[in-house]
Amino acid sequence: MIEVIEVHKPIIDRYGRYPYRNAIEGRKSTEEELEWIEKTDHFAEAPPAVAERVREDVKAGRWTPLGAGRDASAAGVRCMAGPS
Repeated sequence: MIEVIEVHKPIIDRYGRYPYRNAIEGRKSTEEELEWIEKTDHFAEAPPAVAERVREDVKAGRWTPLGAGRDASAAGVRCMAGPS
């Protein structure tokens, strides 16, 4: 568990939030955050279509599984398991 803290704490200490969640939260990224996102190869950042869908779901009080009802690859959803 300490490893999780070691990874996340420096990000929170530096930015006060997770920069890769800005799109989902509807926040504007600072220049410094954009540089970090670019440097980390957009680690954990949701593609714009996914971020918009999550924001819509939050506003509507619902949860739609990513990929449900549409082509997940077209929405930019990345599957860690790979092709089946």
